Amino acid sequence: MLAGRLIRVAKDILGEYSRFQLNEQLQAASALSARRANVQDQAYLEQAHQLREWAQSVINQTKIEKYPSDLLKFLKESKYAPALPERLARIVLNGFPNEKNAAISSPELGIYIQEANALQGELRALVTAGQRLNLEEVTIPQDEIGFDLILPRSVFHNQADEFDKTLSRFVRLMSSLIELTTGSKSSPTLTYTSASVITVGLALKAGAAWTFLKVYKEFLEVVEKHLSIIKTIKELLASPLKDKGSDLERQMPEVLEGLIRDAVEKVIASSTTKLPEERVNEIKVALIKDGRVCVQAIANGAKIGITVESLDKISPMTEVAPEVTLEQINEIIEQQKKLERRIDDLVVLLEGSPLLLPVTTGKDD
Repeated sequence: MLAGRLIRVAKDILGEYSRFQLNEQLQAASALSARRANVQDQAYLEQAHQLREWAQSVINQTKIEKYPSDLLKFLKESKYAPALPERLARIVLNGFPNEKNAAISSPELGIYIQEANALQGELRALVTAGQRLNLEEVTIPQDEIGFDLILPRSVFHNQADEFDKTLSRFVRLMSSLIELTTGSKSSPTLTYTSASVITVGLALKAGAAWTFLKVYKEFLEVVEKHLSIIKTIKELLASPLKDKGSDLERQMPEVLEGLIRDAVEKVIASSTTKLPEERVNEIKVALIKDGRVCVQAIANGAKIGITVESLDKISPMTEVAPEVTLEQINEIIEQQKKLERRIDDLVVLLEGSPLLLPVTTGKDD
């Protein structure tokens, strides 16, 4: 992971501690727990209700939970996980039921307060060290939304030509969406690259970013449906109904092609464009062609998410079309995360073997 990205994450977490007044609220929770035996029932109920409302607001508003899946997983599997804002908020939310005798104990809350203090101290030291080392944070153009395109080596098997082919298809797909939404030909902005797990930062104007979010969600649904069918085929082939499994297997190229075509047509139908119909049809053909490779990559572990640097400025996407709201943007991001998890579960059930999805059509140039 880029060192500058870690600095940004540290600043985000420290910022949420301040914005949500986590230290103060944890101390208030600890004080209520310590004296609850001497607090009248009504007074306890009112204070517990206030704490739960605060905790729920943290859970609903925390930016950390909107991080790309791989970065969120990295944080939640780290030793800092117990002191992340959302985790602490859930402790308070569940720790103060209406029955005061069932509330979390003050010593237990003290452990979480110690975790929180340790996390803040170490993250402040990380930020200071980054400043002294002149580590540069990732920067996204002011009027664009950044995306992380994560390409695990299982996608291109360490073959440079396969990596180039896969990356170029995602770039071409984004370029098509830029033209579709703006009416002008352009490419996404390259913001950074990282080589541990190969990650490429690409940025788009708000309108194209919103359309790309819709495309990615549709492609995730294509992959989930297709892997579910593959699972069914494997089960049929291992049963007395193996002939039906073979028949279904032969139909898979056409099924996958139809799913990709339907996904692209759905996105285009929901998009506003100033282009003539003839050019829109040409873009549709290009999106389907590039979509075949992109869907293949997603099935083998590729993931896409709005960068942590852009999470604070996704609101411009609400200006590109009257029907787009911040709630819809947050909802589609959450849907993408759920689909990514379901796909990961299906890959495990399919024993994690490389997934080479069949596609129809002739040459992909």
